[in-house]
Amino acid sequence: MRSVAFVVVLSVSLLVGCQPGQVGMGLPRQHDGESYTGDRQHLTGVLEVASNGCINIDLNPGTYLIIWPKGSDYADLGQSPAGVRLPDGHVIAPGDTLSGTGALTPTAPLVANRDGYWSHAIGYCAPGASEVVVFDSVGG
Repeated sequence: MRSVAFVVVLSVSLLVGCQPGQVGMGLPRQHDGESYTGDRQHLTGVLEVASNGCINIDLNPGTYLIIWPKGSDYADLGQSPAGVRLPDGHVIAPGDTLSGTGALTPTAPLVANRDGYWSHAIGYCAPGASEVVVFDSVGG
């Protein structure tokens, strides 16, 4: 019985630790040494928060998970989930229009490592998505 209780506590801890804005997953952002394919273009859309807490962009048509520029992080706006603080300090909140240079990037290469960060992040935030938006630079 003790081992069952341990497994339940461990499972709940792992689930809580993987939620956006909490210790664990963190804000999906570009990592050193990784490349993100796709044709770079100017993208404009509205920042949305999904029911699972993930932050997306509505490009009309289509809503996509965002991979933010390196140096971006969650902002503390007194709400959950918070908005996003960009590397320059500018904060974008849910409902704000954002634009920048980026690409629609296929998820297949990102999730190829089934145990990797992107596999877990995309699996939680955008299961079944064939593309995500990768911003190289963004502003409000």
